[in-house]
Amino acid sequence: MADLSHLVTGVILAGGKNTRFYGEKSLIEIGNQSLIEIEIAMLKQFFKELMIVTEKEILKQKCPDIAHSEDYFKNCGPLAGIHSALLNSKTDWIFVFACDMPNLNEALIFKQLDLIRSSSVLRASCTQKNDPFMAVIPRHIEGIEPLHGLYHKACLPFIESMLKNQNYSIHGFTDKIRVNWFNVQPDDIVYFYNINTLHDLIQFKSKLS
Repeated sequence: MADLSHLVTGVILAGGKNTRFYGEKSLIEIGNQSLIEIEIAMLKQFFKELMIVTEKEILKQKCPDIAHSEDYFKNCGPLAGIHSALLNSKTDWIFVFACDMPNLNEALIFKQLDLIRSSSVLRASCTQKNDPFMAVIPRHIEGIEPLHGLYHKACLPFIESMLKNQNYSIHGFTDKIRVNWFNVQPDDIVYFYNINTLHDLIQFKSKLS
């Protein structure tokens, strides 16, 4: 199997305003580490290049050894974060993760990466309609998980067009590109759990005890 560690950049999106949590979600303490530190430790197993998309100085100071990028389209949600990561990554592929996912699973990440291990897919420009897919996104009975997704630089013109037209829907974006859907079993949905509110955090911590 091809080693993808130098061909894909691991990206953590941490630019949100956290309006429902009333605090910086990525700095939530779980055990003796912050959530973003836990994610970084996990992702270093898969990627030589890591990037955090944020303009928050507290996160830049917290993770000085990780590359950072900021949104070019301000206050436009996670689609703008994906856009910034694709523009600034050294690799053609990025693997995007939300900063508030405490249950990231090694086996699931590996399976998703496995879908782009074909050398023909890795070499392809992905710019024509009949070219290989431009993204790998999990899908399950409860919906899709675009913030646990692989994206190729060929997605950039589609994202830029949407952002310029003030259309910030990730679901709308996935309708415009060729996606290789990664079908997830119901038992694995827990790995996409994200902490949006204090209630979500309390629920998560209650399951740890």
